[in-house]
Amino acid sequence: MNDFLPLLRQQFPNGAIVAQQHTRDDMPTLWLNHTALEPVLRYLQEQMSFGMLYDLTAVDERSRAHRDDLPPADFSVVYHLLSFERNHDVRLKVALANDDLAVP
Repeated sequence: MNDFLPLLRQQFPNGAIVAQQHTRDDMPTLWLNHTALEPVLRYLQEQMSFGMLYDLTAVDERSRAHRDDLPPADFSVVYHLLSFERNHDVRLKVALANDDLAVP
């Protein structure tokens, strides 16, 4: 079902994907280095047919519990992408520190 993940990891091998988060909805959820966000989004759109930004939101992570194996974050920006051609969803998250709240 998530056959695109190995290809994505191969395309961005050097720390672009910081972590993979296991979620209750089993949607592939990847934490990205903020510098890799733009190239990963472009690659998913142009090469892997993720043509729809379904949702874009932010989360205040400062009082969140159960953050095992996830990058430290005061806030996170969350992108939910859809590919109708592949019949796949992917969730991308970018960790932000309180003193640097910018994403490209």
